[in-house]
Amino acid sequence: MSGNETRRRAIKAVASYRIPDEDVTEPLAQLFGKNVFTKSVMKARLPKAVFSSLVGTIERGEPLDATAADIVASAMKDWAIENGASHYAHVFYPLTGLTAEKHDSFLEPDGSGASMAEFAEEYGFAPGFEAGGLLFISGQIGADASGEAPEVPAEQARLAFEGIGAVLAEAGLGFDDIVSITSHHVGDVAGIFDWFPEVKDSFVKPPYPAWTALGVSGLAIPGVVVEISAIARASR
Repeated sequence: MSGNETRRRAIKAVASYRIPDEDVTEPLAQLFGKNVFTKSVMKARLPKAVFSSLVGTIERGEPLDATAADIVASAMKDWAIENGASHYAHVFYPLTGLTAEKHDSFLEPDGSGASMAEFAEEYGFAPGFEAGGLLFISGQIGADASGEAPEVPAEQARLAFEGIGAVLAEAGLGFDDIVSITSHHVGDVAGIFDWFPEVKDSFVKPPYPAWTALGVSGLAIPGVVVEISAIARASR
């Protein structure tokens, strides 16, 4: 079972939850199973062919086409978000005979109070991915929530580190958990040593993690000259 702080906070919130002291007039029969992705909900949200395929899998054990499974997962995610869900979990049973849990978030912060969920989904990446006791953080760019990049490279670097901080916070981690940083710089990489270490050290404190600086000819978004990725330990 994961021991990170985010999971511990979630368990504490569930354990300490108390039913609000208010008059519930909705009939119990209507409340029961209200927030369940039922057969009727699936029928209303899924294409007819996909729904028929899913029913065949559920009721007759027929194989579920991978394409249909992706459509079902997307429809369920949209339904869950519409009903106020921000995180999800599932339990599965590996061949070891033990149970395994997955906890994740539908939304990913971009460091500016917004969400990277749509961007990440469109281009097929995760802002952060945990594996082998490590959190791999995708490259964060020096642009604000509107996509505008400041002209000053040091300000871009600051925004990129704030993006890294947001991904770390979502995982219940901090900058002191970082073990490696890789920074990409458009242009003459030798010139970054006049300003980048100062920005970096305003976020990362001793003992310093590994750091690799690379010069590149360009980045994906015009005007962006700094991109920073990182690896952090997910548990100690």
